[in-house]
Amino acid sequence: MTDSEKLNLILSEMHGMKDEIRDMKTDIRNMNTEMQNMKTDIRDMNTEMQNMKTDIRDMNTEMQNMKTDISTFKVQTLKSISELKSMDEMILDEVERVHGILDRHKNNKTIHTAEFY
Repeated sequence: MTDSEKLNLILSEMHGMKDEIRDMKTDIRNMNTEMQNMKTDIRDMNTEMQNMKTDIRDMNTEMQNMKTDISTFKVQTLKSISELKSMDEMILDEVERVHGILDRHKNNKTIHTAEFY
């Protein structure tokens, strides 16, 4: 092989290597772009997770408030029931008193009659 042929072979190999290096650079740029996209996606996911955490904390607060409201309602309901029972007992006592009066009047017919002297 002559020096000229050797030189042409080396140049040909170098052109092939240049093409391969260009392709590698393109691949690296594509990988860098994909990595940047992945980083953006991860940041977006982190933001969404923070928002979800905030939503969950808000829901927990709302649930605690609801539990407090339900407890307060229970206490008020029990108090109202107690007051109603007390009123029922007072009404029943009054009904018994009136029944006693009516029974006395029923047994003694002269209570409501006018007596003349």
